Amino acid sequence: MISAQVLEEARLLGETLSNSPSNYIIHVFDAQSNTKIMNSAIKEIERICPNKAVMVISSDLISKKLTVLCQVPKVLVSHGLKANEWVTHISKTMDGKGGGKESSAQAVGSRIDTLEEVIRLADIFASTKLTNN
Repeated sequence: MISAQVLEEARLLGETLSNSPSNYIIHVFDAQSNTKIMNSAIKEIERICPNKAVMVISSDLISKKLTVLCQVPKVLVSHGLKANEWVTHISKTMDGKGGGKESSAQAVGSRIDTLEEVIRLADIFASTKLTNN
């Protein structure tokens, strides 16, 4: 049930933002930090918006976990936005660890109360990287 809702939300988000001038999308899904569902959401958005970087965030109040997954297309990696650096930039704020490759990365933290700050920092980081390069 959650999976279908998240996929539909991802599809609508991708369709809504496909013509947006922004090169990246940051979105919070109610996926209870389920990485399989979150990854499916990223793939759905990428299918519709293949040249946009995507960061998806989800929290799980029961396990007190904040999970972040991101994908960055090669064209944006070459402009300076790297997925592993993007998650590393926000990991400390959420009292977590992150890592991965230039094109895909993830982070998990225990500070679910930092969600708004994580979004703000992720937005500033992506905007700065893509504006300066």
